Amino acid sequence: MLKAAKQMIDSTLHGGRPPTRRTIDRLRLLTRAELRGFDHESQRFLDAGRILAHTYDQNLDEMRRVTLEAEASWPNPADHEIAIEALLAFDASLAAAFLASGDSSRALKWSRLMLVHLAESDDPRWRYRAYGVSALAHAFTGELAAVQTDLRLSDELIAEQGWDPAYADYMHLVAESLTALLRLDAATLDRMSERIEHLATERSRLASLAELCRATALALNGDGTTATQMYIKIAQGVADPWGPQLVPEFARFLHALQLLKDGEPLRATNLIADAQVVGDHLLCPHMIRAVAQLQTGDYTSALRQTNSCVRNHSTHATWLLPSVLVTRAIAFLKTGEGEQAYRLALGLRVNADETNEYLRMITALIPQEDLLDLLDFTQARQAWEYY
Repeated sequence: MLKAAKQMIDSTLHGGRPPTRRTIDRLRLLTRAELRGFDHESQRFLDAGRILAHTYDQNLDEMRRVTLEAEASWPNPADHEIAIEALLAFDASLAAAFLASGDSSRALKWSRLMLVHLAESDDPRWRYRAYGVSALAHAFTGELAAVQTDLRLSDELIAEQGWDPAYADYMHLVAESLTALLRLDAATLDRMSERIEHLATERSRLASLAELCRATALALNGDGTTATQMYIKIAQGVADPWGPQLVPEFARFLHALQLLKDGEPLRATNLIADAQVVGDHLLCPHMIRAVAQLQTGDYTSALRQTNSCVRNHSTHATWLLPSVLVTRAIAFLKTGEGEQAYRLALGLRVNADETNEYLRMITALIPQEDLLDLLDFTQARQAWEYY
């Protein structure tokens, strides 16, 4: 069993071979009770292999259960006495599992701990893994400058080791693609779709991501009709039934935004009627519903829809938070709460940083008369306070 766990872990490192179906199944069937029969170092390896097996199969409910079980066993004084590779494997598996479920806060916590433990290892494969995990965790939280730092360190490591510069693992590819999605960068999205398709080792698990990149590039270049058709197929799982489960949800999210752009708020809200918040509002259906309600003039509902976003303000994914704030500012203004509207409008100056191309897109979807009313109100209020 320990051999299977190490094979599973090795498959995530640079140059590692994909796990066999037998390896995945053996680890998925491993129970917590069986783990207790092993020494502590072996338990850390087995926990990592077990979590990765569930993550690989995208069985999110079971994956989260075993991940939280493993997380509950940390910290442990015995961790100071075991091989650093066991801790790196443990950290990386927890980060990967939380990323798979969209739990960006926990993913970032474990990616940072992995970087701390990395100081005790001179294995370049673990360095590359750590940079990839960190890059994707930062992409999930919208910290795109940090993503670029992680990717630069990865490129430098590849050059230093003389590895194939065209190579990229799962984490790096998803981090680069998500960064391009968050920046609404059509050229990079188009390039990423081709790159993913040419990396045969990951193609079977990332076909849907390649399609998502291509669809969004088409949408940004004005071909919303073709993009919509592709989003529907991706959301249905047609493009890649075994791909990351966040990709179909992302496709549905982007499809809804396209419908809002086309002036169809009711169709957009119907599309996401059963959509739930993913992780720390990484994908936030409340924001889409609120924009649709602004388009229909239902300002009270727009406020009610985004109340949970405000309650989770400190952990809300930063790339969507400014869009939430601008919808609420308009809704407050239209419902006679000028003071609240003004405070939120000023807050946008703090939150609308370089990661938020989406804010520009969302403001284009909001009724422009409402947006101009907010701008006029804010400028008049500032002028009054100045004098």
